[in-house]
Order: sequence, then C-alpha cells, then structure tokens
Amino acid sequence: MSSSRARLARLLPKGRFARDVGKLAGGAALGQLVVILATPVITRLYTPADFGVLAVFTTLLGITAAMVSLRYELAIPLADDDAEAANLLAVCLLLCVAVSGLLLVAVLVLGASLTRLTNSPSLEPYLWMLPLAVFLAGVYQSLNYWLTRVKRFGPVATTKFSQGFGNALTAIGLGLLHAQPLGLLVGQLVGQSAGTTTLARAGWQSGLAVLRGSVGREAMTAAARKFRRFALYSTPSSLINNIGLWVPPLLFAGLYGPAVAGLVALGDRVARQPLNILGLSIAQVYYSEAGSLASRPQELKRLFLRTAFSLLRVGAVPFALAALLSPWLFGLVFGLEWRSGGVYVQWMALAFFAQFVMTPLSGTLNALQRPDLQAAWDVARLVLVVGGIWLCHNLGGSPEAAFAIYGGGLTLSYLLLFALSYWALERRALSTGVDS
Repeated sequence: MSSSRARLARLLPKGRFARDVGKLAGGAALGQLVVILATPVITRLYTPADFGVLAVFTTLLGITAAMVSLRYELAIPLADDDAEAANLLAVCLLLCVAVSGLLLVAVLVLGASLTRLTNSPSLEPYLWMLPLAVFLAGVYQSLNYWLTRVKRFGPVATTKFSQGFGNALTAIGLGLLHAQPLGLLVGQLVGQSAGTTTLARAGWQSGLAVLRGSVGREAMTAAARKFRRFALYSTPSSLINNIGLWVPPLLFAGLYGPAVAGLVALGDRVARQPLNILGLSIAQVYYSEAGSLASRPQELKRLFLRTAFSLLRVGAVPFALAALLSPWLFGLVFGLEWRSGGVYVQWMALAFFAQFVMTPLSGTLNALQRPDLQAAWDVARLVLVVGGIWLCHNLGGSPEAAFAIYGGGLTLSYLLLFALSYWALERRALSTGVDS
C-alpha cells in the first residue's frame, strides 16, 4: 500500500498546489467518512423504498443544479480582474434566483406528473424542496468558484466536512422521530448546502466587501456577454454529462420501483461516491499537468499511461474484494434487507473500477481542446446506460440483469473514453511532427 501511495504522490506537483489539493480532498474525505460510518444506523431507520425516494430526489437535484447558473461560475476564476469576477458572481447569484423560481413553478404545475413518471408518489409532498435545494446548491458552487479564484481553500474544506456531518446527523435525528422519508431528503438538503454562510463570509472578507461598489447592471451585462460561451456551450454539454451520470437511479425507480432504486442509492453511497473524492483530487492535479504538456504530446501520452497504470495497480485488489464480498458485507453491516445492494455493487465492481481509473484521465480531451470528442463520448455513455437498462426491462429482465447490463455499458463507455483519449494523443503527436 505504501508503494501505491508513493506512485500516486509522484503525480502531485510540489508546493502550494499540492497542499491546496490536500486540503480539499481531506475535508471531503472526512465528510464522506462520517456519512459512511453513519450509514449502518441510517439503513436501520429507513427502508429501501425511502432510499429510492432519495435517489429520485438526488437525481433531479444533480441534473438541475448543474445548470442553475448556466455554468457562468466556471468563468469566475478566468476573469481578467477581481471586479469582473465579482460581476460574474453577481450574474450567477441572479441566475440562481431566476432559475430556481422557474423550477418552483414547474414543480407546482407538473409535480404530480413527474412523480408518476418516476414511479415515486411518496416524493410528491416533498417536491417543493427541490427548487430550494437547487438554489442553495447554485449559491454554494458560485461562492466556491470565487474562493477558488482567490485561493481560499481552507473554508471550502471546512464546509465539505460540515456537509457530510450535517447530512448524517439530520437523517439520523429525523429518522428517530419517524419522519420517513423526509429525514433523508432534509439530510440531502443540508448536505448539499451546509457551509454556504461560511463561504459567503470568507468571500466577503477576501475582497467582495471592497468590490461591492464595482458591481452594477452594465458591468454584469458586459461580463455575461464576454463569457457567454459558457452558457451557450458548457450548459448543454453539462446537461448531457449529468443525465448520463445521474439518470440510472431515476430509471431503476421508474422501471423497477423505488425499493430497487434505493438499493442502487445505497451501493453508490458507500462504494462509488467515496472513490470519486480521490479520483477528482487526482484529476485536478492531472489536468494541471496535462494543460502544460498539451504542446508536448509525447510527454502527455507518457503521463496519461503512467497515471492509468498506477491507478490500475492501486485499485485492482480493492475492487476484486468488492466483487467477491459485497453481498455478504452489505447483509452484515446494513441489515439483511439490504443484501441486494451488495449484489448491485458486485455487478458494478468492474464499472466502478473503470470509473476510478478514468475519472482522473477524463480531462485529457479538454486539455487537447477536443470538445467534439468529449461531447461524442457524453452522448455514447448516455445511450449505452439508458438504452441498456430500458432494453433489459422491456425484454423482461430482472433487476439483477439490469445491474449487470448497466455495469457492462458503463465499463464499455470508460474503455471507449480511454481509446478516444489515446487516439487524440496520437493524432496530436502526428500533427506536431512528433513520433509516437
């Protein structure tokens, strides 16, 4: 294990950047650890159907929250000066209000139809929480990007821990009061937005207080026009990406019922999400290196392959154990009614492994400025995932068969991403006259 850590450590640049990544990853890891440790208690307070309602709510939140500020938050660190960045932040906050308001109207008008479509009638009384959760998530991510610009990562790391702690504490407290499934939904709301006031206070102290006089309608309009490509191009791309990432629980709920979706939600909660923390942390470092090596494709290809093989060696044993032991462990730790959640993880183990390897490498196409290939892959993943689950259900397949097809489709999509990235590296090497 120490040699695996050493291999990963070689990917990290020295100095302040590595410390900043460590802060973010450490805060997020502690928050997720709290959630995982609390999960055996939570699964004894809530049923798989309750988790299914949470899965539908979380899916709707994940898809809509990515679009609430039309991706203008991505431009905040790229602004020419702090005054322009402050106006972009104001644009983001205004969009959060507008989009969340429109979503509230949509929920009030179409809420009953939506819960029928997703086979989750128990969610209907709580759909009003969705616009609030989207608004708070949008405010949080906008402030997060401001603090990223000014390199104030400490407050962000603190909120990552408070989100996990708040989620777990709320779910347990309301579960003990027999508020099911409300406790899980409020816990998600708290986990999505806890620490927003901390970020706002840190942002105010880090320059926003001085810059408030620079924010105005004309300056906001100018900033929005200058960075309109984020709204025009990044928003549709993010929508497709998030649908591919979030829609499976929605499909399982609509096709197989909320209890099956709850098993999927628990499997993702304890197996996929914690791994994403490590993967995304490495991804930040890899993307930083890839951007500087884009003009030297041979060196970038070596970094790409070295990172892939290091992650393969690190993850092989843990994912193999997950494939072998998950049903037994889930029954032991979470209760016998959750054993099928372990079956889901068992079928998904190879897909989770592929995602663990490819998440850090997913920035390669962007570093090579190939958004066309990235968009093509987003569409391909969406077709493989949605098409596979839908086809399995229509052919009379069981939930376990759907798990297997979902895992196979997701694995295939990440193999395709590896192939596209490697091909793009080869093409770049040829176009620059570098032997590959």
